[in-house]
Amino acid sequence: MSTRADAIHALLPQTQCTRCGFQGCRPYAEALAAGTTSINRCPPGGQATIRELAHLLQTAELALDPECGSEGPAMVAYIDARSLYRLRSLLTTLPSRCHRWSATPDAYGAQRSLYRL
Repeated sequence: MSTRADAIHALLPQTQCTRCGFQGCRPYAEALAAGTTSINRCPPGGQATIRELAHLLQTAELALDPECGSEGPAMVAYIDARSLYRLRSLLTTLPSRCHRWSATPDAYGAQRSLYRL
């Protein structure tokens, strides 16, 4: 992986929304580094991200591509610690209460396991 793609990836919002036409922020960053797509295809990042990408890639700042959607307000996720504790408790006991069905890597290389009760 190129350092240029890494720098671009660091500027993207990491929402993995696919509205840019790619399967996540990393593939979009790699396409930008290769010069095969434009910098204005990230609605979650909006104009601020386009500005930062233009500066990094030393190219003209463009308006957000309307085919990708519109820029919305910044969103915040609230995490309830009690729910996380209950989820962790369930996940630690899950393999002992059921058998593993399959384990395959997802598109990002993370190991995903499916369990059948």
